[in-house]
Amino acid sequence: MVLVADDDMSLRSLISAALERQGHSVLLASSAEEAIRISSAAGTAIDVLLTDLSMPGRSGISLAADIRMQRPDIPVVLMSGWPLDEPIVGVLGGAVEILEKPFELSALARAVERALARRT
Repeated sequence: MVLVADDDMSLRSLISAALERQGHSVLLASSAEEAIRISSAAGTAIDVLLTDLSMPGRSGISLAADIRMQRPDIPVVLMSGWPLDEPIVGVLGGAVEILEKPFELSALARAVERALARRT
């Protein structure tokens, strides 16, 4: 199951449809706070966190760090319209994939599959 956290409703819908066509179950969150609630309720059922780097009120890195406090092994795919450098991503440790916006749906599928393959 993939937890998608992004404040852009149209992007969430597009990502959800694409991932479902690839055979993934998807949970959607419009904010970091909602994603944390969903993650707490779903527990180990979530296989990957796919989050935007920049959301109102809280960054995707902060969200990923909080979810990893509950689930240290969860792989993360960070989406960003800006290039990310290693020190920013390095604070998360573990399996992190970067998906630069704009992206093709095939790139989304590859990033999620790489994240799943890197689960510890």
